[in-house]
Amino acid sequence: MFATKNYQIIQSFLSPEMCQLVFDYISLRRETKTMLEPDDRVPGAGRLNGDMLLETILKQKQSTIETLIGAPVWPSYTYARMHSCGASMVRHIDRPASEIGVTVAIGGDRKWPIWFSTADGDVPVELESGEAVMYRGCILPHWRERYAGRIQVQCMFFYVEKNGPNAVWKFNGRKGVGFPQPVSVGMSVYQTLKRLNPFHASQK
Repeated sequence: MFATKNYQIIQSFLSPEMCQLVFDYISLRRETKTMLEPDDRVPGAGRLNGDMLLETILKQKQSTIETLIGAPVWPSYTYARMHSCGASMVRHIDRPASEIGVTVAIGGDRKWPIWFSTADGDVPVELESGEAVMYRGCILPHWRERYAGRIQVQCMFFYVEKNGPNAVWKFNGRKGVGFPQPVSVGMSVYQTLKRLNPFHASQK
């Protein structure tokens, strides 16, 4: 399905025990006010970027992703958000470092579908806790409608194909998985493009 539709649901991507650990961990980060401030993509949602726990999962799941797509990949980066009632995500496509996205439903009081704009029309994908959807975010526009529940935790894991045009974005421009994000000359240029070009500004 991934080869033809550019997205695929992965059942049991994370175990119930792992989902509970991640949910409790992110809840504790919120309680201790150690999450990053919300960004423009999902206003009001506390976030984690490159967190060590998630980066560990990113590495652990690399072989799983390679098996599913039938090609070697580089880990890129991780992201997590804790959403509350009224949260939504604007329709967008992703930047090259997010070539292969894996969004995982960690937990919440109700399901929250992610929408994809496909050749067959707009498709909602609703996930159970622990399930994931893998997608080519640089190709498929995607978004989330307003969340009607109280709390929802989502984690995102990103990879790039080793033999593809976006391999230069391995580790998201870092030394490796778990390293902080440098603001290199190349990244500075990219950030400038994001500010000046609406198309780039709509990308992760």
